[in-house]
Amino acid sequence: MSLIIHDKGNKLNPDSFTPQICSNLVDLQNKYNVMSSIINSIPDNLIAVDQNWRIIFVNSGARRHLSATGQQELLGKNLWEILPQATEDTLIYQSCQKVMKDRTPLRFEAVSLVKPGWFDFRVYPCLNGIFILFSNIDAIKEAKAKLQESRKLFLTTFNASPYMKSIISLKDFTYIDVNDTWVNKLGYTRQEVVGKHVCQIAVMDLKHGRKLFRTVLRHGRIYNEEGIFYSKNKKDIYQVLISAVKTKLDNEKIIVLSINDITELRKYQAEVKRLDSLNLVEEMASGISHEIRNPITTVRGFLQILRGKEENTKYLDYYNLMIEELDRVNSIITEYLSLTKNKKTERSLANLKDIVENMLPLLESDAVGNDRCLEVDLRQVPDLLLDPKEIRQLLLNLIRNGFEATTDGGVVKVMTYQEGNQVILAVADNGCGIPEEVRDKIGTPFFTTKETGTGLGLSVCYSIVDRHNAQMTFDTGPDGTTFYVRFNLN
Repeated sequence: MSLIIHDKGNKLNPDSFTPQICSNLVDLQNKYNVMSSIINSIPDNLIAVDQNWRIIFVNSGARRHLSATGQQELLGKNLWEILPQATEDTLIYQSCQKVMKDRTPLRFEAVSLVKPGWFDFRVYPCLNGIFILFSNIDAIKEAKAKLQESRKLFLTTFNASPYMKSIISLKDFTYIDVNDTWVNKLGYTRQEVVGKHVCQIAVMDLKHGRKLFRTVLRHGRIYNEEGIFYSKNKKDIYQVLISAVKTKLDNEKIIVLSINDITELRKYQAEVKRLDSLNLVEEMASGISHEIRNPITTVRGFLQILRGKEENTKYLDYYNLMIEELDRVNSIITEYLSLTKNKKTERSLANLKDIVENMLPLLESDAVGNDRCLEVDLRQVPDLLLDPKEIRQLLLNLIRNGFEATTDGGVVKVMTYQEGNQVILAVADNGCGIPEEVRDKIGTPFFTTKETGTGLGLSVCYSIVDRHNAQMTFDTGPDGTTFYVRFNLN
């Protein structure tokens, strides 16, 4: 490539140049050659045009794109004659015209008008013209499409997961996203969570949460760590298994948390444990209760005879105490026998509301004697197949437990109502609630928190409920405890 100097449109005669001028021209030619070599070696295609749209430079990449054999084939020609496909409604034409007029760079993506494929175009003003840089981005677009598809798949599985999932930024420990299960279970909206610091969203104990994050940062992951999660209103408490992994998303370090709700599983396990204990007690009750009662009856009879003898009058208090204790043992055995599944029940159509109303004088007398208040809210309910004697025992046990759970002046409320295809008997007290550490043991035979309790009262209640094909659950907290017995209409 040679450099030709023009002066007022006429070629200058090189023979008239002085040695200094010749040296400067040679130096300029060398610099031009170096610059041309550099431009030709860049991976982008480059076309430079003057203000009249005449091509003044084309690098090797652009020549190949335009299928030109050499630069001389294109120099001096009008750009739009070389690209007749670039009509006035094309983005390429409009963008180049805008840069030429406004002298402001533009960047855009468009399909090439010469060869198939997408190209990244950058148009810059230069001197009195513009130059156009363009490069093929098919590979980039394909990679972006795959990444987008991968993200779409990730978000689909992320949101469809039955586990509560969340993504937390390691840069500032804020929530990047939470899935649908997380939102639905814990009662927040995404807007309330995304962008907030983990300490601002109190879903778990702060001390335990910090310990978990330290473990993840140190070891990179945790797996099935047990914990407790709280809903937004703090009414729903979930026993969970927490798994977490430290990873990257778009070059940002993150933690992905996966929370498996095992609340129902733990309840089921506790129920199985209770039933196992109950089954063992039932077998014992069936086998030995009658055998124990026979000698107790004999001993009590002789004690009554001895108590009646005149020479034993001075020991009368001792005899009375022994007989009372034997009667107490007999009452415990009676409760013991009530645990058996095979106990005969005489069920007939009866109304739960009527049974409670018939017991009100006894219950109110108990309330007064214990310095407690009894409230009732008895709504009309359909008849059920019930054993009235067992229902009375169930109600008496639950209400007396409520009295014992409250202090002087405490309130126990009895309710009957219907929910869908279930009739509900509910007994609520305003005591201090059941301690969390013993909740799983409620209903286990011989477990009691009372100083003089036998631990059979609630076990008997569960047995009666089982024999009626019903279910008994409870809600407890610092404001009191409510036991619900749900009878199925079917």
